[in-house]
Amino acid sequence: MRPRFPKQIGFISLILTNIVVLGGVENWPLIGNAGALSLFFFLLAGLLFFVPSVFVTAELASTWRQAGGLYVWVKEAFGHRAAFTAAWLMWISQIFWFPLPLILINSSTALLFHSPAMTDTFYQLIFSLVLLWVTTFIFFQGMGVQSRLNSIGGMGLLTSGVLITILGFIWIWKEQPLGLLFSVKTFTHDLSHIKNWRTFAAVLTTLQGIEISAFHAQSVKDPKKNYPRAAFISAPISFILAFLGTFAIVAVVAQKQIIASQNEMEVIEIFYHAFNLPGLFPLVLILFILGLYMSINAWYASSIKGLLAIATHGDLPPLFRQVNQQGMPTTLMILQALIISVLSILYILFPQVNYIYWIFVALTIMLYLLSYLFIFSAAIKLRYKKTDVPRPYKIPGGKIGIWLVAGTGLATSLVVSILAFLLPDYVLNFSSLTYFPWFSLGLVLICLAPQFILMFKKASWKSAPPEEMEVQAFLTSPSKEMLTP
Repeated sequence: MRPRFPKQIGFISLILTNIVVLGGVENWPLIGNAGALSLFFFLLAGLLFFVPSVFVTAELASTWRQAGGLYVWVKEAFGHRAAFTAAWLMWISQIFWFPLPLILINSSTALLFHSPAMTDTFYQLIFSLVLLWVTTFIFFQGMGVQSRLNSIGGMGLLTSGVLITILGFIWIWKEQPLGLLFSVKTFTHDLSHIKNWRTFAAVLTTLQGIEISAFHAQSVKDPKKNYPRAAFISAPISFILAFLGTFAIVAVVAQKQIIASQNEMEVIEIFYHAFNLPGLFPLVLILFILGLYMSINAWYASSIKGLLAIATHGDLPPLFRQVNQQGMPTTLMILQALIISVLSILYILFPQVNYIYWIFVALTIMLYLLSYLFIFSAAIKLRYKKTDVPRPYKIPGGKIGIWLVAGTGLATSLVVSILAFLLPDYVLNFSSLTYFPWFSLGLVLICLAPQFILMFKKASWKSAPPEEMEVQAFLTSPSKEMLTP
């Protein structure tokens, strides 16, 4: 069956997709548990990581617009082996992350209906698995579905985020007691402890994802213009909203209450009770649940397009490059859902759930940042290797400019990936002799998995049947539009 790729993601939808990916309201309380230090880390992460990632993605996504996102960029810079590794790392990092928001949606739904039964282990498991597989089959319908869902989620996140921000500033304007206490001595003391820098890693997870929409190049209308424009509009909106929203929460809710809360939505509930507006909380909770679900959607069908590019190149068996009429990789999505199902069962039924939670968090942060090392490195390499390719958007300043911007993001990603490596040890007081060897071994095996797969690669994987040639040509060859200034 011949696949088709309708241009279903317009300029506004692209902006809202970026906002859904970047505007994680659920992360604001988690970031805010470090008080004034959180706000400092937010500004630092914005300067050293977020700004470089936005500029680099705008250049790469508007220039190399084939489907596959970072797979295409890294392949152009370093070859298909490095591209395989980069796309694999981004995909597998999301696999470890997906069980966590599924559980958060369940706990938030239980909070909405005041139902202790919904926090039962068996119910959590069924809820998560049903939601996961329903999402999988929804996306068989194509990117038009995601575009509409992202529009709903983006508006929901904007509404709830703006409301939190406005209420926070009303609290300050009325001179209510501040939950945020600041002193230079305490701030300096907290800053000097490396365990507090785990918040910096958490902030970066909130600011990751601007490159996600590039995986859907085939479904975007006029990507040459719309990618950079959407990035430069959605990025400051998302960052300012997240910073002010976090500031509003820490201004109203005391730091010790944030730390003592069992989940993020308990902090939001405390926030609204402080204004004596408990009746407003259910509405916000509904917006939060919808926004979080749309955030899952935005990620769910994105990084897997990198695996589709790998399969189409011939580095995976032909089975994995199967797509339906809507251009969705059905086999890969079913495989993805099966793996997430196993991890969800492990996460929910594991007797020491806090341990596995933080290990999943650490793996997500580290593996994703390793993929960013490839993105920033590719941007620098391509300035030397592909000087003749017209760039609709180009980071100003020549080679000095690209080294300054991409080099800053590269160094920050490397440092924070080390912090992520240390994260569970500080959070859970693991014995280093027990934790580090096993975590290191698991990390090395995950990173080397693409090379193991390539060892068993067969020549027959390269031969695509006629109905797949359209996809392969689009993924591996520059189009006439791409070469047009």
